[in-house]
Amino acid sequence: MTDSVDLDISICCLLLTMPQEVDVTIQALDSLLYSGDRNLTVLVLVNGGESEALRQCVQSLDHVQFFESPENLGVAGGRAFLAQQGPAKKADIIAIIDNDLLLPTDYLKPLCAQLMQDRKTGIVGASMLDYPHMKNWLDTNARVETGPLGRRLPRFGNADVREYLQNNLKKELFSHLGSHPDWMQTYFPRRTLMDEVNRRRDRNPDENVFLAKNPKALRQYGNGGSTLIEASNIAGCTQVFRRELYDELGGIREEYSPYGYEDVDFAISAQRAGYRNYTLTHAFSLHGTDDRHHQRKTISGLWPATRNVVKAYTLLAHNHCPWQRRPFLLTNSILIVIVDLITISWRLAYETGGLFLRISAAVFGFFNAQTAILGKRRNAQSIQDHERGERIQPRETE
Repeated sequence: MTDSVDLDISICCLLLTMPQEVDVTIQALDSLLYSGDRNLTVLVLVNGGESEALRQCVQSLDHVQFFESPENLGVAGGRAFLAQQGPAKKADIIAIIDNDLLLPTDYLKPLCAQLMQDRKTGIVGASMLDYPHMKNWLDTNARVETGPLGRRLPRFGNADVREYLQNNLKKELFSHLGSHPDWMQTYFPRRTLMDEVNRRRDRNPDENVFLAKNPKALRQYGNGGSTLIEASNIAGCTQVFRRELYDELGGIREEYSPYGYEDVDFAISAQRAGYRNYTLTHAFSLHGTDDRHHQRKTISGLWPATRNVVKAYTLLAHNHCPWQRRPFLLTNSILIVIVDLITISWRLAYETGGLFLRISAAVFGFFNAQTAILGKRRNAQSIQDHERGERIQPRETE
């Protein structure tokens, strides 16, 4: 096993899974551990249940710690829980990965190197490619070897992927490269309804704020292109950052539950604190080794997915754009849902009642966010009252 990180730093990787995702989790963990990095510790949390099979699989590995939570803490809550464990607190670098990734053998090396070389770099991430579209290349070019968890998986390096992309620069290969470096332009732009329709139909691709669909960003993967793409958000499943940044920003906000925009919030917080976030064009991850994201686009997945997105969008505005008015946020969320259905999934809108489902989900998501905001305020007020009560001690009277 080669290609390990040769920097004198400690790295802690946070990995969430659920009881029904054991097989895909073992595959992701095997690809991460294959490099044999001695300075890497992995914390694994089974969110919302137990997994005897996964526990037995990792119990003999000294550098993997295993946790189970009967309650589903959500993505933000689960990562925040792992970040408070001993190895994560002592680490120089925190790396987050999702359990539906397949990783190069030298995945961590360029990411950690960028963080250690430039102290103004906040969060870095690998270029995220679409696993189903990369599978043919893997089957043809990658060597298949047995890893530390006994899985026979395709093994490849970052340089192998970069070389392939230079000769096969196709938009469908890319899953996520981050978003436009101006976070206001990406998440709270001043645009009309027709501007939104044109964006969803990709009529001005060079202006697309999501860089995986922007030809200007993709051209950097050609010969002589830059190794860094500045972005506001770095995809949560590939965020890597210094532990001191996590502490400086106050960690991950847990109100983004069960999932959605917790990564955006953290990345924007880093930018607002004066740091720059980058996607690396010479580091890669392959995303989507199972079909969970496809399931969110089905009728049964429409309602919860829309509710989560609108709730998260509203929380993001509350945390970073407090001047946004609540009625505007609700109206804007509903309009985005309508545009999304008409321009991308019109059959869901007109043939299955999908339009009604998503509008109702948007309303619920908005008010879920208001409930979370109110609960957070009450909690903060109770803490202040408690601290004030401790400071004010009764004086003895004669």
